[in-house]
Amino acid sequence: MRAVHATLSFGGLLSAALLLAEPAGSKNPAATNNVDITARGPFEYDLKTGRLHWSENVVVDDPGSFHLTCEDLVAERSLTNRRIEVIIATSNVVVTFVEGGVTSEARCGRAVYSAATDTFELTGDNPVVRRLEASSWADTIIFNRSTGKVQGKGNPRIQFNAGAFPKTNPLGPK
Repeated sequence: MRAVHATLSFGGLLSAALLLAEPAGSKNPAATNNVDITARGPFEYDLKTGRLHWSENVVVDDPGSFHLTCEDLVAERSLTNRRIEVIIATSNVVVTFVEGGVTSEARCGRAVYSAATDTFELTGDNPVVRRLEASSWADTIIFNRSTGKVQGKGNPRIQFNAGAFPKTNPLGPK
């Protein structure tokens, strides 16, 4: 089966829409103005509603910012300003973020990106965010790309990796 490939570029049909490239004012030199989306299954674009849909082995690549894989991706595009406002990735979602030179990986069953708040909300399939120093789990994890903050809601848990604390544990008995 042939892969479906779409390149979304600033000034093209989808305008400067995928604001996932970089938060406003970012100085990341590796980031580009293009977001590439490929899929093994069909692609559908509804011109009347602004809804875009990719399925089967979907890969979203925004060099220098993030890389996402999933089985199904829906993007909702505003008909007034031609910008992508919401992106919903479902089934076996893996997102790799590059923020300030540090790579984080998130895994979940469903990830919803809101351009209005520049946030990813991760739910389903025991969401986890892994960074160099720790892994975090919760029923819902919210990652705010603008602030760099991660929130866990519902059964939050964090596991620090070896070396995250000094040799003498500040949380242990004195």
